[in-house]
Amino acid sequence: MRLIMIFWLVFIPNLSHSFQFPYEDFEVKRIYKIDDGRTIVVESRPRGNTIWQVNKQSLKLERIADIWNFIDLAQSCERIPENNIYFAHNLEYWFNGGTNIDYQTIRIFSLNNPKPYNDNYLGITPSMNYAKEWCTFYKPYHIKEK
Repeated sequence: MRLIMIFWLVFIPNLSHSFQFPYEDFEVKRIYKIDDGRTIVVESRPRGNTIWQVNKQSLKLERIADIWNFIDLAQSCERIPENNIYFAHNLEYWFNGGTNIDYQTIRIFSLNNPKPYNDNYLGITPSMNYAKEWCTFYKPYHIKEK
């Protein structure tokens, strides 16, 4: 039995994350491993989500972008010229205050966009069911339990 445990610890790679969170109460929403070798971590915060990537040398998280509601990460979509794109809601305010939180537009952003907003999205979709017909999505290896 001891020999099996030693073999397991030495030769089988650790499937859990091996990176450092930037602070103690960091709440993981999703973790993805994408085609270019990066590990993408989506943090759940009280007022939105932050998208991070793991620095391979330091194993520390580097902030990519903040978004109000991250939905999912796709490898590619037909008619979208970029790869590694994500679907999200952005909180949009009316000119005299207030916002529409009931029927938000699902926008498509580049994963490399550090300031996703309504003037730099790649496209929109009426629903995620529609997007799943045209896109190839990454499967996260961690999803926060609700």
